[in-house]
Amino acid sequence: MFLFVYNLIFLLFMPIIMIRILIKGLSDKFYLKKFANRIGYVSNLSPDKSFIWIHAVSLGEVISSKGLIDEIKKDLNSRQQFHNYRILLSTSTGTGLRRAIDIHGEDIQIIFSPWDFLPFISRFLNTFDIKIAIFFETEIWPNTIKQCSKKKIPTIIANARISEKSFTNYKKLSKLAPWMFPNIDMILAQDSYHVQRFKLLNANSVQKVGTVKFDEVHTKNDLFNDDFIENIINKPFVLAASTHSGEEEIIISEYRQMRELISPLPIAVESSLVIVPRHPERSKSLVKLSKKMGEKPCLLSELKELDRGSRFWGHGSRFTKKRSREISIIIVDEIGMLDSLYAHASFAFIGGSLVPRGGHNVIEAARNECPFILGKHFFNFDTVVKKFIDAQATLVIGKNDLSTFGFNFFNDKDIRERLKLNAIKVVDENKGSTRRQADYILECIN
Repeated sequence: MFLFVYNLIFLLFMPIIMIRILIKGLSDKFYLKKFANRIGYVSNLSPDKSFIWIHAVSLGEVISSKGLIDEIKKDLNSRQQFHNYRILLSTSTGTGLRRAIDIHGEDIQIIFSPWDFLPFISRFLNTFDIKIAIFFETEIWPNTIKQCSKKKIPTIIANARISEKSFTNYKKLSKLAPWMFPNIDMILAQDSYHVQRFKLLNANSVQKVGTVKFDEVHTKNDLFNDDFIENIINKPFVLAASTHSGEEEIIISEYRQMRELISPLPIAVESSLVIVPRHPERSKSLVKLSKKMGEKPCLLSELKELDRGSRFWGHGSRFTKKRSREISIIIVDEIGMLDSLYAHASFAFIGGSLVPRGGHNVIEAARNECPFILGKHFFNFDTVVKKFIDAQATLVIGKNDLSTFGFNFFNDKDIRERLKLNAIKVVDENKGSTRRQADYILECIN
């Protein structure tokens, strides 16, 4: 009965979903380019191959799943029994798809995930030979789980986590669909807290394996090398990473106050703010917001274009450096830049945490040796963040605290160094999860 109602609701909302995709497609052609994937059609897949299907819902999961995919690929290439296997990676967002193609190229098959509507997911699963379905972190779709179970396709939630809010919602869902969690063959949970939550949802095999995010390797953008940083940004900067609507206005206001506090310091006149919105398509609206607040913003792509032109005409980076000195805020309108920015920032604020969005991956800043702070709303990464809090490797701030902490960071190198070293220690102590999860996955295939 639950699935009947669930599919009926999906059918009723289908026109709205289609219109939303068309609107998104106007600004991001990827949404239209592979639209057929959404309704279960996938082309260019060899019918004589077997597939390991990995679903990473959006940009963050695509980046974090890279190490696990690489480990699985190594095993597929080195073990004779897997010579006919290929990896199929699906994602739900345009930025996720674009980044997946950047990371993996043609090494694996990359598609938009089919919508969780019975005809679509049935068509998808019937198209080719899927040996196992792996959902990265907490992506649980009723029709997909049910159809995989019917077709005897093993299902695994890898790097699994479940926030308190999600746990409450899934408890309600379990009353309507008590079969759902027991039908998942294995859950590879990040820590004991998540193990307990999944077991309370009547999940079967739940293993504590840690998180692959501690194993992620620095993937510095080739273009964003030291020389490029010197030419484009050309001064110490504060990084606001993965920000959301409602945060940037607070961050800009607090940054202005920080500048006033550090005005007696020599470094004050040389600092700038770099904002990386979680969704790059919001960049132009952030330029307008910054101007409205009395700042002098510029898109990173415009600075890069100026630098290319300056070099082409034989002027080196003279004009770029002059322009950089004139602006106070750089807004990054590209993806794949965070590693390099973290590696060169004076310190970073992790977005999605001043407003109730649940925060973002703090490990990326830590492994790039960048001291970081965040707001109080980190419920999507609560257990990971608590590791850093317990190790005195980060600071949690309120909406009006950023300017004060920023002043302390700029004024006291020892604070930055202590947070950085403590954070590196946390990363080193928690490595090894990627290999453990890959072993569990391959055991399920065997």
